[in-house]
Amino acid sequence: MNKFKTQAFFREFPFLTKEQQTNDISFVLCPNVDEVEEVFVSRIDKDFLKRVPQYSGATGSLVGIDDEESICLLDKNGDFLTSVKQGGDCIHNEGHTDDEHWDGETVGEALLQTNPEEVHYAVLIHTGYEIQDHHSVGGYSMTLYKPPKGFSLPEWVKEQEKRAEELIKAQVAEIDTEAK
Repeated sequence: MNKFKTQAFFREFPFLTKEQQTNDISFVLCPNVDEVEEVFVSRIDKDFLKRVPQYSGATGSLVGIDDEESICLLDKNGDFLTSVKQGGDCIHNEGHTDDEHWDGETVGEALLQTNPEEVHYAVLIHTGYEIQDHHSVGGYSMTLYKPPKGFSLPEWVKEQEKRAEELIKAQVAEIDTEAK
């Protein structure tokens, strides 16, 4: 991990380490900067709007290995607005418990449930462990997502809707001309 990059990231976005308040619960998005292994800044694109944060884990062993993502939507000051409902799978190694699967929601769906005019950032927090080549590999990373330059988040979502509509119209027109 590049400590200089991590330190610069948290200086640029100090709201990630400040105390947040919601529904009488106090929390910090990144409680311990020293544990963060990787940081990224990315543009919100159509693939991110389709993303569902995932949980994958197992119970019933001495070593609880899980891999977890959470996505939070923040306002222009970095204050928490809402989180995106997580989807996931949990394997139970106990004979009396069935494995679990649950559906989450996409970032786009979460935006529709809040006021998109207020949302300026999205933060993906990845914690837990992944299994790679029969070894558990730790992972704690943060990615701050912003809309493309020149767009507010609602403008970007509207632009994506417009582009999708134009694509469908072009496909229908192409099919109509092929039929003649």
